[in-house]
Amino acid sequence: MAFQIIRNDITKVKADAIVNTANPKPKYVSGVDYAIYTAAGTEKLLAERQKIGDIAPGQAAETPAFALPAKYIIHTVGPAWIDGKHGETDVLRECYSNSLQLAQKLGCESIAFPLIATGVEGFPKPDALQIAVKVIVEFLANADMEITLVVFDETSFVLSGGLFAGVDAFIDDNYATERFESEYGQGMAARMSSDMSGDGAGSEELVNKRRKSLFASGLFRRRKKVGKASAPCEDAAMPRREEAKTKPHEEPEKFSEEALEEAAEDLCEEAAEESYDEAVEEIEDLCEEAAEEETFEEKAFEESEAEAPIHEKRETDAFMGAALDEGNRTTGPAFAFRPMAEAAKPKRTLDDLMKHVSETWQESLLRMIDERGYTDTEVYKRANVDRKLFSKIRSNANYQPKKITAMAFALALRLSLDETKDFLRRAGYALSPSSRFDLIVEYFIEQEVYDTYTINLALFDHNQPLLGV
Repeated sequence: MAFQIIRNDITKVKADAIVNTANPKPKYVSGVDYAIYTAAGTEKLLAERQKIGDIAPGQAAETPAFALPAKYIIHTVGPAWIDGKHGETDVLRECYSNSLQLAQKLGCESIAFPLIATGVEGFPKPDALQIAVKVIVEFLANADMEITLVVFDETSFVLSGGLFAGVDAFIDDNYATERFESEYGQGMAARMSSDMSGDGAGSEELVNKRRKSLFASGLFRRRKKVGKASAPCEDAAMPRREEAKTKPHEEPEKFSEEALEEAAEDLCEEAAEESYDEAVEEIEDLCEEAAEEETFEEKAFEESEAEAPIHEKRETDAFMGAALDEGNRTTGPAFAFRPMAEAAKPKRTLDDLMKHVSETWQESLLRMIDERGYTDTEVYKRANVDRKLFSKIRSNANYQPKKITAMAFALALRLSLDETKDFLRRAGYALSPSSRFDLIVEYFIEQEVYDTYTINLALFDHNQPLLGV
């Protein structure tokens, strides 16, 4: 079936079998062992445990679950940590393996584990987690069972290693887009990138350069007063604003990016006394003056072509467009010439669109399973979903998956990042730079790591929903 990791009290988890990190002797002292005895009913459980007698490290035995929301308690004895050189790892593997085999023998369809031996036994939590996941994944390759690993507190483990360390760095590098969007208006970054496409102006380096210039100008600071601008500053700003308003066909250099940014900078100071919107309106008026000139596109930049190549003009257009794009606005000088081109295109009818509907998400999934030579079983197991869910998907061409399910199947199919984006679009989803979940999955795809269980560890560590389950 599926494997999930949750934060909870294991005595409250519903499963056919609950695993107890037991004392080798028929008694209970502390930790998970004590909690399970208390919740199940101390006297009844202890009496059953005494019938079993001593349990060797790594071995497992069952009792009824009594008051717990389960049928059985599987008692397994974990290793006491010394230094990792006394067979502790092997014993811990046996705890998980023997417990799973016993649950299978008892006919259990679900089982819940604590993080065995990480309490009073002192087994390092990161290592214990990796061992648990490895054994569980190996078991699920040949068996169907719903397995839950229950981690009690927020600090139960810290993922380590270069692969996991890269997750945080990737999020930090890419989450900046989300911060930019939230601070300065949704859609701005995307349109800036679009405006700067063509003639060598669409590179990521140039986009980042433009963002930095906007931050530096201060025009798009939050909607709040920023402190009263001094009179001397205002007096000094006036000449520069007047220079920036010069018609481009008269003095192209005066309508340069630098002049606009200086004007924007001064207007931000002015926003301390006026409202943010009033400051934006003034820079909007400035740009509209230029847009109204018939020679703006053809003559102004022809005259300055030797000094300012066409891609610099596009940079300036992009700056003006971004300056006007507070919120989700789609008009302004940066877009003054696009509507004309778009108007010339013939409009498509609804019938035209309906004739070009492509395959559904389900059809795409099944096609790629066949094309890649996979079996249904290996794909749904790698996706960490159960057979029943996959049967529903296969029988319904218009099946609408949850995003975590669609993403899990993209990983199971080992799709590239571009293929993943297309696959998600067919289900109505997209990868977002403002979603930590999306960024984590994108990171692993870029690293060509498609193991759902490994990725789920990173998602769990960042308090994100898990793939598949």
